[in-house]
Amino acid sequence: MPSLRMTPAELLDRRRTRGPTRNRHAIRRHRRHTRSLERALSPTHLRLRLGAMAAGLGGAAMLFRRFVEDAPEVVSHVDLTRYAGTWYELARYPMRSERDCFGVQAHYHLRDNGTLDVVNECRKGGFDGPVKRVHGNARVVDPATNARLKVRFFGLFGGDYWILDLGRNYEYAVVGDRKRRHLWILSRTPQLPRDVMERILNRAQEKGYTLGRLLMTPQAG
Repeated sequence: MPSLRMTPAELLDRRRTRGPTRNRHAIRRHRRHTRSLERALSPTHLRLRLGAMAAGLGGAAMLFRRFVEDAPEVVSHVDLTRYAGTWYELARYPMRSERDCFGVQAHYHLRDNGTLDVVNECRKGGFDGPVKRVHGNARVVDPATNARLKVRFFGLFGGDYWILDLGRNYEYAVVGDRKRRHLWILSRTPQLPRDVMERILNRAQEKGYTLGRLLMTPQAG
């Protein structure tokens, strides 16, 4: 800060001596900025940037394609009117919500708006144990097939409900999800003939499911 005793002439002299230094710094900064801008706008740099962006987009597209292609195939069409009703669970991947469950059943009711009311029930600890029920709702997310649905329980928790296999007369169904984390084998009756069950299991294995994880669900009869 200039002294209060400095004369106007001394103050002007001070400004003249400092001015060129400030100007030189400004000129250097301007030159550096110009050189950086020229490099950024050079054809070579732009080609590299565009190449990197294209590679990134190509990688993302490849991951998305692999994600979609790796998903298990669903059946070509589901008549939800025929699909509604009671199903017995014959086998499943381990589920915390079904721990110690016997006689597991799923009841589906088709609404006029195309959604399904879902009621899952089982008996805890044995066939004479207390009944446990869970209510939910399912909606179709693939109208072309009706085989991909989203099911939600308590209005909060939910996930994929993909119909992967279906009997010609809707006598059995195999349900899974996109990532193969879940699997259920359902039947209209508490038991299926052994040869039918073997064919179902073979097709599930062909779709990428690990049969060693399956738990057989106890059913009466």
